[in-house]
Order: sequence, then C-alpha cells, then structure tokens
Amino acid sequence: MKKSIIVVVLALSVVPLIAQQTARSCQNVPGYQELNFWVGDWEVVDAEGVVQGSNVIEKTLDGCAVMEHWTGAEGSQGKSLFYYDNHLETWKQVWITDAAAMPGGMKEKTLVERLEGGAVRFQGTIRLEGRGSYLDRTTLTPLVDGRVRQTIESSRDFGNTWQTGFDAIYVRRAISEAGSELAAMYAEDQAPRIRPSPDTDMKAVNAKNAEYRTRVEVMLAKGLLETAEDFYHAAMIYQHSDEMDDYLRAHALAMIAGYRGHDDGKWLAAASLDRFLMRIDREQVFGTQFERDEEGIWHAGHRDAVLVDNLRDEFRLVSIESLEERAASFNKQ
Repeated sequence: MKKSIIVVVLALSVVPLIAQQTARSCQNVPGYQELNFWVGDWEVVDAEGVVQGSNVIEKTLDGCAVMEHWTGAEGSQGKSLFYYDNHLETWKQVWITDAAAMPGGMKEKTLVERLEGGAVRFQGTIRLEGRGSYLDRTTLTPLVDGRVRQTIESSRDFGNTWQTGFDAIYVRRAISEAGSELAAMYAEDQAPRIRPSPDTDMKAVNAKNAEYRTRVEVMLAKGLLETAEDFYHAAMIYQHSDEMDDYLRAHALAMIAGYRGHDDGKWLAAASLDRFLMRIDREQVFGTQFERDEEGIWHAGHRDAVLVDNLRDEFRLVSIESLEERAASFNKQ
C-alpha cells in the first residue's frame, strides 16, 4: 500500500514541532505550564544581596516535567524532578543532593497550596533516624519584575508554627544581546503554533518566520550565537520553514545544542533529520513524524532496524512501542 506522507502538525512548545504528540500532549495541558515562571538560568541571592548559589530550571521530556540543577555557593549540588499528575491536577517533587544520607538531603514534596499571584507551595515530611520527623515546605513566588522568591520553612509542631531556613531571590543571569533577541524571536514564532485560534493567519505567521530566518542567518555569519539555548532557538526557527535546506540547518544547529547538553536540542536533531528525509521521499530514521496512508490510516514512521530503544533514549525519543500506541490512538479518533 503506497503511503502519502503528511506531517501531523500538533501542539508545538518547548519541544515544538509536531511529532510524537497527541491533542492531549503535555504541551496542550495548562497544568504543565504552571511552573513556567521558574524556568530559567538564575543567580540566587539573600536579602543582603549575598550570592547563595545558582540554579538552572529547565523543562524536559517534551514539557512533561521540570528539572532543577542547584549549585550552592560553597559547591554543594542538588537536583529536583518536578512532575505533574494530570489526574489529580497537582505537582510532585523529588529532591536529592550530594548529601542524601543526611536529614534533608533527600526530600519528596507535593503541591499543597496555590497562592495569590501564581505562587505555589510544596510540602513534605523529613524523617529523622530514631527521632521522629518534621514538616518541610517550599514556597515559590513570582515577582512582578520577573524575579522569583523562594522560601523554605520547617515545622516541628505539626504545622502550627513555621521557622524559615532559607529565604532568597532568584535573579535571571544576564544573557547576551543576541541571546535575548533569539529568545524573543523564538517565543514570537512559537506563540501562534502553540495555541492557534480560528483567526490565526498562518500565511502571516510563516512570512514572519522567513524574516526571523533571515535575521538568524546574519547572526550565524557574525558568530553571535553563544549558548546551547541560542543554538536551540535558532534551530527551531529554521525547523518551522518549509525548505529542505532549512531542515538541515535546523539539524546542524540542534546537534550543537544537544552536544552542549540541551536535552530538547537532542530531540530536535532527530526530528529535523526525519523531516528532511520525508521531503526527499526517504524513510525516517527516528520516527518523529507520523505518516498517513491513502486510506487515512496513521502509521508510526520509524525504521525498526535502525535504532533500538536504549539508543533512542540518547535522543530523548519515546520507545517504538509507544510510537505504535500513539499511531493506534490517532486511528481511534
């Protein structure tokens, strides 16, 4: 049966494009966007302006989770995984440090309260070896100037009173002028694709994308791209083109972003190559784009012999079994 290849344009977000997403992907569910205000590269200071550490907060797994990468001023390390339970409409956090064997070195918290102004509060229990336990809570508050306040408190009387152990302000690290411009172009290019409305003029959106690509080309020629995020933003702008050469540009830039540690860049490197292969009527390697045959049946676009699942993980791709399940779900709609 001959297949006509159609790119499934679904919701586009932090891992934008189309592939491997359904109408109920994380990118389309408002709850998964609740921590967006905290995503970024931050310097963390106390009330006197003394640096307490740095923290990089990033979305991962196609926007289905948030990772925290903390480095204290004295060199300590800590990481969190925040994930959203769509059924319970709440967030959960798993925090672990390089002192996990000590009380407080490992925590599990649940979102317990949504406060005024978009603030969120997580709470959990810290168990003490042979000495009971105490409550521990973290409050993240977005401030009007774009900064974020984080307070960590503990209670040893079942929540009747709270003692503050950490109170600091998150200040975004300065980025280059080019990085700021790229981030703005990326956000503007993404916005109508994430939540298109019946009034969205895609012709105008695509024309604007062409302007962005021209600007990115100039920035590349001048060597203005510096960070993994810069290369990822540039790659995504090229990915929204309908020109084959731009898919290859997107692929090359995404490879650089991924090499520099950008997880979404790794996924985009795979997706951009698949889009290019489809345009030249070749089989996909990674299966990031679903295909529809002449009878209207959706199929996963992977090639079984190319990458087994443990290698697919390196590109932040879902398993082949998950691909097949998603294709089957399209056919039930």
